[in-house]
Amino acid sequence: MLKNIPLSAMIGLFFTGLYFLAAIFAPLLAPYGMAEVVGDVWEPSSSEHLLGTDNIGRDLLSRMIYGGERRFSSPQLPPFSALQPDQSLDLSRL
Repeated sequence: MLKNIPLSAMIGLFFTGLYFLAAIFAPLLAPYGMAEVVGDVWEPSSSEHLLGTDNIGRDLLSRMIYGGERRFSSPQLPPFSALQPDQSLDLSRL
């Protein structure tokens, strides 16, 4: 079954899964809290802050990881819940 999937699709699936896992385990992976001020304003990349800091002094890597967590939360529920009555009542054929 996996032999029929193109290599580019497998690579995309791998990175999507990696992103999804990082979003799920954001509190365990992020070095700092999402809103925690940890450095000076606009610090460049360093061993302490891999992507630097923002205009308030928050770690950008931590904010990106927590941003993925927010992406997979409640905004995805309304579209899926709207489809459920349509599918269960088979209203698409009317």
